[in-house]
Amino acid sequence: MNRARMRLWAGVCLGALLIVGAAALLWNRPGEAQVQLVTAPGRDAVELTIYESEDLTYAKERRNITLRKGTNLIQFSWAGTQIDPTSVQLTSISDPEKTRVKEAIFPKHLNNAIQWSVESTDGGANVVEVSYFIRGLRWHADYMMFVNSEETLLRLSGRFTLINRSGEDFEDVSARLVVGDIHLVSEKQLQESLRHLGSISSKSAAISGGRVVGRGRSSRQQAEALSEYYMFAVPGKNTLEKGWTKKIEAMDVQDIPLEVVYRYSPNERLVRRMYAFVNNAESRLGKEPLPAGAARVFMVDSKGQVEFVGSNRLEFSPVSKEIKLDLGHELAVTVERKRMDFKKMNLAYNDDGDVSHFDTEEEIRIEARNFRPESVKLELPERIGGQWEMLESSQEYEREDASSILYTIEIKPGETQVVNYRFRRIGR
Repeated sequence: MNRARMRLWAGVCLGALLIVGAAALLWNRPGEAQVQLVTAPGRDAVELTIYESEDLTYAKERRNITLRKGTNLIQFSWAGTQIDPTSVQLTSISDPEKTRVKEAIFPKHLNNAIQWSVESTDGGANVVEVSYFIRGLRWHADYMMFVNSEETLLRLSGRFTLINRSGEDFEDVSARLVVGDIHLVSEKQLQESLRHLGSISSKSAAISGGRVVGRGRSSRQQAEALSEYYMFAVPGKNTLEKGWTKKIEAMDVQDIPLEVVYRYSPNERLVRRMYAFVNNAESRLGKEPLPAGAARVFMVDSKGQVEFVGSNRLEFSPVSKEIKLDLGHELAVTVERKRMDFKKMNLAYNDDGDVSHFDTEEEIRIEARNFRPESVKLELPERIGGQWEMLESSQEYEREDASSILYTIEIKPGETQVVNYRFRRIGR
């Protein structure tokens, strides 16, 4: 045999060995043809639902894949990320009736990988969805509040901050942010709720893009109620690379009617100054709740100069709720509260001659002074407790709950106002 024929024979043998080696990578089952192992292709679309109260995100990815008729083996891996492997699922979107996931395998020779055995009746192009839970993605809201010099109008600018410590890069994703305490439900209910998110994705409205143009118009997030949760859609598509933090505008609303309110704190024995506004359509805030977040307040004078006033936390505010942002202790409005009278009456005795219960009457005097150059609105909360009835009151009041009443008075500059009331507490 000459050298040319020897080289040809060696090439044929090598080709045969390569074919055998490739076949070893194919999955065989008794009675079935060889099944080709396919790695799941890149993402075509990604949706993230990120919870605020817990380190938990529900991710859905759509991928285009070509299936062969019969059984296919599809592999998905997640090395270096915080994906929960027990939550990973594969479903067909484009042809669910003719595409069936037979089983999921975690190969012992592969770490951080899952293989699905997928049966396709016809084969061909197929859009599949890979869903899973992942940790390391967090979000929070914060606000910038700009008040005019007269303290009558407010501009409220809100932002979502997204933080990615999951170990996974996400490009051009649709993100939804959920407010709610997920620890209040069982693990089974939680997984059912998170999987249910997929069925309402088409119903979730996106935030209208762009900033405010002119006065009195607004761009802001739209929220959708999901059981005891609220879900906010982040505007547009966003890229969240691992290790990055990103701020996204959520809202920018101008000319919100604002009121300055002073409220006496009985426990502290001092008056606190607050900015009050209402989360409703009449106040240009739409029909959605406001997520909790830090709020920084600035005052803008007639020349456009901005001065920092203070900061506090804006609590979660449902629709129609009056929001009162505490700006701290007010020294120029003072309150002095005294008990003017106290007596027991209607004493009842047990068989041993001891007092078993009695009624009481109390008289309270509240003296409020205003040293500011403008009139102030002052709230005076009073907690009575127990079963009671009002006997006399020098001012009108409202009942905040069964044990509390609230006086609201207007005090002119330099004026002193007095509130007197007398009540009976029954069966003490």
